[in-house]
Amino acid sequence: MARWVKGRSGNPQGRPKHGTAIAEVARRQLERHRLIETLGSIGARAQEYAQVDVDQQMRAIQLLLAYGYGPPRAEISSGEGWSSRWFMPKQIKLQLPAPHPAQLRVIQEARRFNVVCCGRRWGKTVLGMDRLIHPALGGKAVAWFAPNYRLLADVWRELQATLQPVISKLNQQERRLELHGSGVIEMWSLDSPDAGRGRAYAAVVIDEAAMVPNLEQACHSIRPMLTDRLGEGWFLSTPKGMNYFKALYDRGQDRERQEWASWQMPTSENPYIDPAEIDAAPLGYDGIRLQPGILGPVRQLGGQRVPPRRRSSHRDRQTAEGSRPRLCHWLRLGPI
Repeated sequence: MARWVKGRSGNPQGRPKHGTAIAEVARRQLERHRLIETLGSIGARAQEYAQVDVDQQMRAIQLLLAYGYGPPRAEISSGEGWSSRWFMPKQIKLQLPAPHPAQLRVIQEARRFNVVCCGRRWGKTVLGMDRLIHPALGGKAVAWFAPNYRLLADVWRELQATLQPVISKLNQQERRLELHGSGVIEMWSLDSPDAGRGRAYAAVVIDEAAMVPNLEQACHSIRPMLTDRLGEGWFLSTPKGMNYFKALYDRGQDRERQEWASWQMPTSENPYIDPAEIDAAPLGYDGIRLQPGILGPVRQLGGQRVPPRRRSSHRDRQTAEGSRPRLCHWLRLGPI
């Protein structure tokens, strides 16, 4: 083996000239058979390629862009500064929970500020995650607020599992997810009402809002976070007495407040809960104490607490949460 000498190239003659022979043959074949034009026809789905598969069409477009401009370049950070990585764009498929009919109704009727007062197991967490995931996939910053870190933990883990294919950076300590496409999801505990102060969000969810002891002060702190991006707010909770969450609910019922909407949703609106479980729940319990959580909110009529009428359903109900239908969300990515 030849010894390496400092300051002297190990290959003074440079790259062997015969190594370019294959490239020249490839270029001649491209010109002879007009393969670039063929790729263009596939990419445009023109002429005899009008019915070509979409995946083949996309691959042809990617090859044309790579030949014409080179693969796209993305900047990634490293411990020593910025470096470059080259790669082709790709497509990612996400499986997101499909909203059940009651959740879909809320989504369709939503305004800028929305208050959902619902029974336990109605599906408010799934609704809240849905309201954050979609703008985050669109490249926007969103936030989830909860009364304490214990109530935050399950949602944090579920978001990680759901969005794992599109997470570009994860910070466990700060509970922050950065997604491909510049979207950000941040999680905050309202142990301090000033949590998140100074941030700007396109959407926020306040989960179990009725359990936040300083909810009014927290709302005054969160409201400016939605100003820059005209963001929307979601207040989700089971009822817990005549507190500030009730005041927010009343705003949604006030016709003069055009930016507000509110709903009362009992547990029975969730088609994945067995009605027999709801009927059996009050047995052995204090009905007044239980019904606000199981059936949803209670109305105050002349000092008497009256549970709302439960709507019956004659359709077949699935009992397994795992049988919930899921929506496919296709996310096409450029440079990551």
